Amino acid sequence: KRQGINAEYGGHGIPQVTAIYEVWRATRVIGEKEGYHVPIIADGGIRTSGDIVKGLALGASAVMLGSVFAGTTESPGMLVVKGGKRYKTIRGMGSRSAMQERSGSRGRYYQQRDENTFAEELTSQQLEKVVPEGVEGLVEFKGTVEKVMLELIGGIQSGLAHTGATDVSSFQKRATIWCQSFGGVAEGKPHSIVDVRD
Repeated sequence: KRQGINAEYGGHGIPQVTAIYEVWRATRVIGEKEGYHVPIIADGGIRTSGDIVKGLALGASAVMLGSVFAGTTESPGMLVVKGGKRYKTIRGMGSRSAMQERSGSRGRYYQQRDENTFAEELTSQQLEKVVPEGVEGLVEFKGTVEKVMLELIGGIQSGLAHTGATDVSSFQKRATIWCQSFGGVAEGKPHSIVDVRD
């Protein structure tokens, strides 16, 4: 289970890297014993191609990219301008407004306590009892899905190339994971320069 608003409201959630690794360990043992492969989907926390590469290295077969595509031309939501920058509005399935409007969202997050809450319309008393497990807001506009995909593909290819791998399977065999301090993360990013991009 991913962290985020689930951890804030429900007290549940572990970091995505840990979740993928623990599921991979469990399914690998069962798969070897039973003779089949259980695919793993990394769902949550993916923001960059580097996050995808880490998920694949830990055993994921696929990744969910909802928030990555949230600010694209093709994504639902309105395009708005705020402070001279362009944004797209987003609303997660578990957000308060989605659960207030749709019984499907309430059902997914176990917010339907009786047969009356299966109706699309809720009473004001029922609306007060909805607990959000998702967010809504603005994300920076990113352009087309094609543009975003090309950037992701380039980053994934680079990540695989750093291990000498030509495909995901060989990458997963060669990849090494280690913990890094906040200082190490900061050192690994560009520093002592001013970003002049628009």
